[in-house]
Amino acid sequence: MIINGIDPGLSGAACVFDAETMKVLALLDMPTEAWGSKRHIDVKQLLGWTWKHRCDTCALERVQALPGMDARGVRSRGMGAASAFRFGMCFGEVRGAMIAAGLSVVDVPPQVWKELFELNRRDKDEARLLAIKLHPEVAGELKRKKDQGRAEAILIARWAALNRWENR
Repeated sequence: MIINGIDPGLSGAACVFDAETMKVLALLDMPTEAWGSKRHIDVKQLLGWTWKHRCDTCALERVQALPGMDARGVRSRGMGAASAFRFGMCFGEVRGAMIAAGLSVVDVPPQVWKELFELNRRDKDEARLLAIKLHPEVAGELKRKKDQGRAEAILIARWAALNRWENR
């Protein structure tokens, strides 16, 4: 089974993961394109990449906008209505694209996959460091703190591989 693990935000990423060998096959920062004065997911590029790697399953982080929380789930002044709408739109674009590509889609809330790896919800760098430890073959692609989207995509895909029979 080839899993496309996705952290769906504009600064998110995707990971192609082989569930049999437990290896990362490819990483992609979330492709975006201009949409007026804003950016949105480049669905065409994401689909092409997914098909190129012959993914058959997608593990997608089921994100939600919360009042009083920022996009990472950290207590703050919260997302405004426009930001929350754009955040949800990104999730919908990615989910719709994966369904259109014919993949089986498994939505996983962040607290569920993070619980498996015993990660603190507020410490984004913790996920990056764990991904490097579990997959040293891609450590070079996880060097920067801003590579946390890649790390989360890897861990989301790994979560799906470890739980694949329960999710089918």
